[in-house]
Amino acid sequence: MADVRLGNRSCCSVFMSSAESKARALRERLVSFALESVQVSAKLPKTMQAKHIAKQILRSGTRRIVLKQLNETVIWLDLTQ
Repeated sequence: MADVRLGNRSCCSVFMSSAESKARALRERLVSFALESVQVSAKLPKTMQAKHIAKQILRSGTRRIVLKQLNETVIWLDLTQ
């Protein structure tokens, strides 16, 4: 299979850069979403019901497993270059 050159980069390295760029953009959106989740939960009233909802927002809005998997993907993408 021939490696197509684009300037001084091959098509494969362009693809990896694009994939890495998309992964980083996704990570930034997830971090922003987590931050917004924290801010929204902090603004809720301090009633028992609102505290329950705030905890659920915090749990679902800041899921570490997604960020961990995304970070691991970025590391693997870095290793492929």
